[in-house]
Amino acid sequence: MFLADASFIVSPFAKTPARRNWAQTFFAKHKGQLWTTPAAFTEASHLIGVATVTAGILADYHFLVDLENEKAALAALLEKYAPEMDYADATLVRASELRPTFKVVTDDEHFEWYRRNQGRERIPVVWIPA
Repeated sequence: MFLADASFIVSPFAKTPARRNWAQTFFAKHKGQLWTTPAAFTEASHLIGVATVTAGILADYHFLVDLENEKAALAALLEKYAPEMDYADATLVRASELRPTFKVVTDDEHFEWYRRNQGRERIPVVWIPA
């Protein structure tokens, strides 16, 4: 299973053919295994910029992280990694804590040094090729 960062969610629509092809192949291979957070999906929706495209891909993702139940954990992550971490990244790190077997699919270099479980564990990452 995989946690999709906004950078992966928008990759099937990338301008560069290599990135677009990689993302489309990865997506086809792992369809039904892609999870994200509402914050990461919102960020991707903004980057995509076309509501009908966002509507078309919404069903392709499962969603994790209930803000009401995770406020304290998210606040702790944001404080620990300020100012580099944004809210969407915090939700993905928290989702990784909740689903430790999932890998984050991203090109965000911050995931190289973000840690889960109070800084004790590296987050498994599948890196999107440049």
